Amino acid sequence: MKCSSCNVDLEVQLEGPVKGDECPKCGRTWYEEDELRSAKDAFDPDLNWMDFEIWTEWDALDLKSKQLACPSCGEGLVAVLYGDTDVEVDCCPSCRGLWLESGDFAAIVEALTSELLNKPFAEYVKASLN
Repeated sequence: MKCSSCNVDLEVQLEGPVKGDECPKCGRTWYEEDELRSAKDAFDPDLNWMDFEIWTEWDALDLKSKQLACPSCGEGLVAVLYGDTDVEVDCCPSCRGLWLESGDFAAIVEALTSELLNKPFAEYVKASLN
């Protein structure tokens, strides 16, 4: 696969036991359909119940067209905010991959950790039991 911004070959990058494909030039990382959620959960298991399911919420999202093609299937990407974070991720509606800029993974984990630490205890227990 090639970076849709730089046109260089992507290299396998591990986030714990989960792989993403990273551009060595611009630092963008491509996650196939469920790899981002798996990488987040592997990085911090306390965040495993704080999932934002892009694909089940698709109709309610504010999507913005991008001038980038999916590095996997070549379709046009759309941008969306990841849950309640300020992190914009590029998504492929066709193959359901996610394209993150350098630093976005860390920003998502940081935002979810902050949200987790600020949740009332009762809400944390309720959500973690589901």
